[in-house]
Amino acid sequence: MISLTLAGCVEGRFIDESRLTPPRSPSSIDDGVAPVDPSVKHVFEDSFDTNPLTFWSVEAPERVQLVPAAGPDSSTALSVTLGSESAYVMNSDSARFEEGYLRFSFHPNGASIPSAGATWVPAAAIEIARFQGVDPWETLAALFVRQTAEGGYRGFVQWHSPAGSEYDFEQGEFDLRSDWQAITLGFKRDTGISVWLDGELVRHAQGVDHSHVAAHRIYLGQCGVPASNVPSGTFLFDEVVASVPYREVVWVDGAQGDDGHDGTSANTAVRSIQRGLDMASPGTTVRVQPGTYRETLRPATSGHADEPVALLADQGRGSVVVRGSVPAADLEWTPLPDNSIGLPAGAELSEIYVADLSSWGVVETPRFVVQLDDSDQVQARLPLAREPDWEVKTEWKYHEYWWAAEGGAVVAPCTPEPGDDHSCDEANRSATMLTDGADDTDPADIEPGNLTTLASLVGATLVVLDTVQGHSMFRRHIVQHDTQSGTITVDEDTMLLWYNALGWGSKYYVEDLPSLLDQPGEWWFDVATQQLYLWSPGGQNPATLALEISTQDSAMDLSGRSFVTVDGLTFEFFDGDVISLKNGEQELSTGNLLRNVDGRYGNIGISLSQNTLGADVFVVDGFVLEDSEIAHMDTKGLLSSYWWGVGLEPEDFTRPGIVNQVIRNSEFHHLAFRSDIDFPVGLAFLYADSTRFEGNHVHHVAHCGVNFWASVNTTDKEYGFAPEEIKTGEILVKDNIFEKACQLNADCGALKIGGSPPHKHVFRDFLITGNIFRNTYGWTYVSEKRGLRWAGTDSDRKGMGGFGLYTDYASGIHAYRNIAYNNAYVNYSMYGYWRNGDMVYYNNVAANSVYGFSMSQNTNDEVDAINAQVVNNIIINHEGRGVLLGDIDGQLDHIWFDHNLYFNNGWRTDEDGGLWKAGTMAVSGGSSTTNYYDSLEAIQADTPWEAHGQTGDPLLVDYDLSDHEMFDDSWPDLRITAESLLALDLGGELPESLQRLLTLFEIDDPQVNGVWDLGTHEWGVPEDVPAAAESSGGCDCAVAPGEHLASPVAGSLWGGLCLLLLGRRRRRP
Repeated sequence: MISLTLAGCVEGRFIDESRLTPPRSPSSIDDGVAPVDPSVKHVFEDSFDTNPLTFWSVEAPERVQLVPAAGPDSSTALSVTLGSESAYVMNSDSARFEEGYLRFSFHPNGASIPSAGATWVPAAAIEIARFQGVDPWETLAALFVRQTAEGGYRGFVQWHSPAGSEYDFEQGEFDLRSDWQAITLGFKRDTGISVWLDGELVRHAQGVDHSHVAAHRIYLGQCGVPASNVPSGTFLFDEVVASVPYREVVWVDGAQGDDGHDGTSANTAVRSIQRGLDMASPGTTVRVQPGTYRETLRPATSGHADEPVALLADQGRGSVVVRGSVPAADLEWTPLPDNSIGLPAGAELSEIYVADLSSWGVVETPRFVVQLDDSDQVQARLPLAREPDWEVKTEWKYHEYWWAAEGGAVVAPCTPEPGDDHSCDEANRSATMLTDGADDTDPADIEPGNLTTLASLVGATLVVLDTVQGHSMFRRHIVQHDTQSGTITVDEDTMLLWYNALGWGSKYYVEDLPSLLDQPGEWWFDVATQQLYLWSPGGQNPATLALEISTQDSAMDLSGRSFVTVDGLTFEFFDGDVISLKNGEQELSTGNLLRNVDGRYGNIGISLSQNTLGADVFVVDGFVLEDSEIAHMDTKGLLSSYWWGVGLEPEDFTRPGIVNQVIRNSEFHHLAFRSDIDFPVGLAFLYADSTRFEGNHVHHVAHCGVNFWASVNTTDKEYGFAPEEIKTGEILVKDNIFEKACQLNADCGALKIGGSPPHKHVFRDFLITGNIFRNTYGWTYVSEKRGLRWAGTDSDRKGMGGFGLYTDYASGIHAYRNIAYNNAYVNYSMYGYWRNGDMVYYNNVAANSVYGFSMSQNTNDEVDAINAQVVNNIIINHEGRGVLLGDIDGQLDHIWFDHNLYFNNGWRTDEDGGLWKAGTMAVSGGSSTTNYYDSLEAIQADTPWEAHGQTGDPLLVDYDLSDHEMFDDSWPDLRITAESLLALDLGGELPESLQRLLTLFEIDDPQVNGVWDLGTHEWGVPEDVPAAAESSGGCDCAVAPGEHLASPVAGSLWGGLCLLLLGRRRRRP
């Protein structure tokens, strides 16, 4: 037992006892409530008047109640009935307390705590409050109460030291009143524990030695059971506040700092960013000096709305780099002495080195081994040992140099070809088996080899595209390999919808065995021994090379944290989520902001999730990412999703879990090429609600650039929903560039809106406006060979299933003033169940594809359209048809085309190797004859559509109708001019639903001359054109891959479009 004397903790801060005059109270006391102390900041508070016990876990809930009017000033109080077992409330992870203060009002309420027979004071006492780590033996400060023989109450403190439990009752007891009193229990790790009663310091135990570094939990109630007798009666609690010391700034300097410093100045900086975050409170700015830091981060507490916890790169964006990797120079490398691990013949043992990663805690294969250049930037990502070796010569043909399989369980009995035989191998396909026994000849320089030329692949990973059309990429473990037949079997089914996915034409590679390590730069990690084997790129010891090996999972965990700002930091080389915010059912996150953040080389760039089984308050609200770059992520750049129960059934839905999220003015690129899941999209928003995606640039993505998937419709209806029956919505996608998506897969879009009927497919208040969708090709080997996405025998677009704006089994979309250009197959595609809700497409431009608009139904969807309008669009220069309506089967009610301008659609005729009867529009039915319209006049003569349609050259600012080159990255100016007489003042009125959305999202959309023009721009300069755009002579939209899109003007559609288009707007003469 250590000797304790009354000493000093004044105004919430520990001080030197020698400086302490008689203990003084804080400066302001009001009826026993502890004052607001400027030296501390609250991190948790509860008066029990609102959100009753929402933020607490309750032990013995039958004995824990809220009693109205029982607290001070007739407030609601927490009542805990005493008994033979514990009964309490516990708050977890509001902060990581190294120094903390718990203030609460307490009334013993005449409770009986018998002491008869007790020979040791703690045996007859009840613990009523506690700061604790994770486990009960990690108590940093606890307050006990006992009853005297005279019936009064006394208190003392307890904590855990390395020697065990320590009690302060012999010299440190203090009297408690028998009515309401304000108690503050405070501690500082390895320093002392203090208690204030009604603002007066009554006990300070100094020289305390703690067994644990920090508290994570707060307890109130009957937190323990007396060893002698059973207590009775009730304790009352109210007005709970937990606080931490306030620091305006904490300095971090990885080169000169020391984690033993106080961090209050640049000269006394701490060394690690995490230490800086541990010391931060609401209102603290953690100022990080330039350098490379190797750590994972978690804020110790949340900030306040007006006082965030701010993590700042002090010298600007990119000056602070946080890495989840170890440099090769820090490892001990030894040459491989012999081929004891099964390397292939020809491996140069003298150039293969091995390093032990066991001391770094690496238990799974690292995701990244990268080589840096002289400027510390990534020069190359070294490939995990694989066959065929890694090679990409054409960026939109990413899998061109993978091998192509001959069949599923066996070699296919036929060679699929365009036409009726394109699926002749269907019966041969398999969900688990792949066969390949012949070298490929296409392309001519592909690496020789197949599944009969390799040693046993059991234990390796198969990465493969589906045989149907190359829509999905699967990553599976190989469990059997017949090297004679060249057949492998994987551990899990591969299915594309209801189709077996493995078979003829499946492009594939195998990786992650030492027998595949046959090239300099390749590597393999032995999980069993934690040894890394590397064929050194230059043959020399890897310690002399600028190599980084990823060892950490996540860069920053924001789960359960609110009002945290991260500004200017770079995070790179992490095996998991770079930024992770994954809330359980009793966690919330509000107002977090990532600004000027660069996230590179991880699995998922930003992962947001929320379990919504708890109270409504537990939500991710107001997450903002702005002015940032997320790149080179294996699975996704961003994932936003939430969970409300097994199966995510609509009837179980209660509320959205992520709301008011804003992603703006950021760049996302090189995403999802090594995905861990079967559908490798760039960014995914699942069940999105109140979401804004504005001013971003998304490019170089394996599959869909951005995917909004699924709404929630909670009625028994399958269509015709009232707005209140659609539980998610209010989504704005504005002023973005989406380009060069679908570089690995087919049947995908630069922006995709997907659903799942009958109750997850109709969206509410979804506006897509001011965007550019371009240069998305969607080529796959198997689609080309099978003749899918047919565009004609001489078309350059054969085998390309890339779309611009793609709605798939979804509806409820308004698309307004967008440009879709040079997307290989369809610029605006609507497929399956699009008729179940609004599909309103006004004032868009579609140019240079096979189809401008494609609207085709699933054969199971026999519902007539609810409201489909294609109006005021410019539809020009499509190789096949301007518009294709497929599987309509005569159901034309509520489908409306008017005020559209058509020109040069069907320019590649059947005679020139194009589509049969190419032209302006085709309307086909599932069982009826297809009607082909080669001109606007034919449409007007045979349908109720296009009474106000136009045909002819729109005379755009800078657009060459003869330029059909797909791959030159050219970008025309598709705005109308003063000479565009076929577009000026010829538009129809905007529908009420679209006008309502423009108002909802506060988008200014001025009209010139009282009549709308056709296409994306009103001719004439609106009054709100940004001054910078006018003075600079216009806006440059020649945004090359890797360049960042300039920020659009908030609230102004014209401001965003100005930044997306070339040239200067001129006033209409």
